[in-house]
Amino acid sequence: MAEPAGLVAKSGIEFLSAGTPNGHKVSVLLEELKEAYGKDYSVQSINIFDNDKKTQKQPWYTALNPKGRIPTIVDHDRRGFAVFETAKAQMSGDLVKYFTQSTLLCDRYA
Repeated sequence: MAEPAGLVAKSGIEFLSAGTPNGHKVSVLLEELKEAYGKDYSVQSINIFDNDKKTQKQPWYTALNPKGRIPTIVDHDRRGFAVFETAKAQMSGDLVKYFTQSTLLCDRYA
């Protein structure tokens, strides 16, 4: 699989992550939202273990997430709004909070 070099989706949610516990939490939530609301998403795998490539530290990625950490989501339906963790201790809380409080869920009951 080729290493990502930028965003690929034009609409919906784009999920950039690695096979880590924090990445799995968001992945499970995205699958639940897909099942419940039909909200599809695309995924790009970021290899954080390859010290030569350091994809998460490349300029295109740090433009989305200045800390250069995973996971990161980009909501293309909200003009490319990027959501990422603000502190390591939150353990994907910001990403989960975004989905549970965003218009994605609110629109369902409007």
